[in-house]
Amino acid sequence: MAGTGEADRKRTFGIALRAARQSVGLSQQQLAGELSVSQPSVAAWEAGVNEPVPATVFRAEEVLGLEPGALAEHLGYLPARRRFGRTTTVDAIAGDPTLGAREREALLALYRALSAPSPRKGRTSAKRRSA
Repeated sequence: MAGTGEADRKRTFGIALRAARQSVGLSQQQLAGELSVSQPSVAAWEAGVNEPVPATVFRAEEVLGLEPGALAEHLGYLPARRRFGRTTTVDAIAGDPTLGAREREALLALYRALSAPSPRKGRTSAKRRSA
């Protein structure tokens, strides 16, 4: 059973999708054609019943002329690229709405520990050794 948070995400995504679609003058059928999905799928997204996969959300942003993340943020997805540069790992962790404060801090600490330079001189990473 979907929680209230999930239902709210789908509803706000649907509202944003409908507004963006209507602002560029596309019908649900036209948007569906651009996204290679059915019109009932677009209708279900706009009604907040279902949500598209991340790749479809990002494609919809392109088709509708939106900034990367404009629709995706409603569903908790982060685009690979933002207009002003790449999303960093730290930004992705910090902005993930599915993480609690403790989970976020643990992931950030782990990431920082793993990405810190090695204190030993001359040691190459496993990645470099295997290349």
